[in-house]
Amino acid sequence: MAEDLPLIIRKAKEGDILDILQIENVSFVSPWDEDTFISILNDTTCKSIVALIPSDVLAGYCFALEMRNMIHLLNLAVRPEYRRKGIGRCLVEEIISLAALSNRKSIFLEVRVNNDSAKCLYRAMGFHHVCTWERYYTDTGEDAEVMAKKLS
Repeated sequence: MAEDLPLIIRKAKEGDILDILQIENVSFVSPWDEDTFISILNDTTCKSIVALIPSDVLAGYCFALEMRNMIHLLNLAVRPEYRRKGIGRCLVEEIISLAALSNRKSIFLEVRVNNDSAKCLYRAMGFHHVCTWERYYTDTGEDAEVMAKKLS
């Protein structure tokens, strides 16, 4: 459980989109749009989960894509007032569990090089730096740090 918050983690549904978009828009410089989320929810190779706290407040979400023998963590965000309470960690742990169940051997992600809080979380979870993709983010020209973790 996240820092004494009883969490329910379940598959994301189209009915979650408005809450997801609200979190997305306050979390990212270039947020995904509704069509992107709907497309991912309908993609059978994607793992899409949400974290709910009591009173059915959607506190965070995580989306990942299954690729060959690995999983690509695409998007993770937590509602600002619930950050640093372990919800992001719980979401990533659930994605890792789902990846292991489908025999994926590793998980990888990209993170903005200046996103120290996210990188700290991923390092604490056993992810390591693989490489840096220069000017990866087209909105700001920032570099992306690629991080990965073996699952088996």
